[in-house]
Amino acid sequence: MENLKIIKQIEFLKLKKENAYEINLDNPYIYLEEEELIEYNLNRKYSIKTLNKIFKDAQDPNKVKKFLGITDFGRDKKNSLDLYIGIKLHSLFHISRSEASRYEFWNSILLQVEEARKYLKSRNSKLSENSELFDKYIVLGETDMFVENRISSPWWIVEMTRNGDDYTISQYAFKLTSNFYNRWFNSSAFHNPILTLSFINFLENKDWLNCLKGKDGKEYKAMQDFINAPSTSESTIRRNIAVNLQTVLNDHISSNEYLNKINDVNIKYDEQAYKEWLDSNNEGGPKDFKISKKILESLHEEFEQVLDLYYKFPYFGSEDSSLEDGDE
Repeated sequence: MENLKIIKQIEFLKLKKENAYEINLDNPYIYLEEEELIEYNLNRKYSIKTLNKIFKDAQDPNKVKKFLGITDFGRDKKNSLDLYIGIKLHSLFHISRSEASRYEFWNSILLQVEEARKYLKSRNSKLSENSELFDKYIVLGETDMFVENRISSPWWIVEMTRNGDDYTISQYAFKLTSNFYNRWFNSSAFHNPILTLSFINFLENKDWLNCLKGKDGKEYKAMQDFINAPSTSESTIRRNIAVNLQTVLNDHISSNEYLNKINDVNIKYDEQAYKEWLDSNNEGGPKDFKISKKILESLHEEFEQVLDLYYKFPYFGSEDSSLEDGDE
């Protein structure tokens, strides 16, 4: 089988809900008909060879570390793997949001791409049988696709945080760990590209060890004690703030006239460049838009105001919990 064949979603519902049900890939009636493929915008050719190569390489620690420019995974191995898969899938296996929004697309990869199953088993040592793999990763809804499935979720994180063909801010997003981007997916703010890219860029580039410089009032004492604790690192501060600041930020957005006007900023999209990228085999992202540094940094003052509210009424989770993705 050279190209992926899209299996009807009803087959995956049966697989998930009926204990004895098995999907027979040799049965021609399980696949979408040509008319359905056209209707669902799934009628392009999807190379299984390309997918197998991506997932096979992801099982080689040396290739992953070389790509990410690191010598050791440390405690962030799963986030590193998600980052690798997200960028490699996005840059080598060109699909549109329309295609990526179809549950049966990701499910068909799970059943037909052998190296994808091997990769997921290597990422999660508790899953040794295909039945366990399917039970955990079959996509039946948006939460499965955006959060739980460790193939589709990384792709979507990259797609929603890329700045045209620049994946720098996508890399920042993965560094914030799953507690951040899983919650951000469920936020209405996430669907505003300027707000999303600006917020992640802000979190990455702020000097968190000195974030309370000039703030000496007693209302900042709890935050100051947290920052000054011997066990607190800059990444610990960033991750705690990234997760908990979202609640404050969402409330601020809903009542803030300036932030509500972000949608009025005109981003020029080059549809032809995007189409050419979809049809090409070149590694890299599409050159369909670019948000300037000036625009990205224009919201930082607003974020500082929101951040000050958090400093005065902070909440602290442990770094362990911020690294936990519920997917051992």
